[in-house]
Amino acid sequence: MKGKTASLLSEIIYENRLKPFTLSVGLAYTYKHTMNNYQGDVFALNKTDNNKVYAFGEIKGALKQLRYSLGVGISYIHYAQAEHQYNYCTFRPKVSIAYNIMK
Repeated sequence: MKGKTASLLSEIIYENRLKPFTLSVGLAYTYKHTMNNYQGDVFALNKTDNNKVYAFGEIKGALKQLRYSLGVGISYIHYAQAEHQYNYCTFRPKVSIAYNIMK
């Protein structure tokens, strides 16, 4: 068997510290290509491609002793192997609240 793979990973994040909250937005991208060549009694060539994109936004801050974080993200995944292709899209909301009872 001979195998080759190539990957690309990238991410960019922007953050702005506003008052009374911090705004963050970002984008992440991942690509991977794999090619496996099987030789011997039977020959087979297997190629796969994976793409993943994730975009998000988040606001976090504090009001006295209450800390909060509100965010939203969306991910898109594409997978291809031979004549088969799959696409997935996922919505990813996030809410986090914390209250400090000790000063």
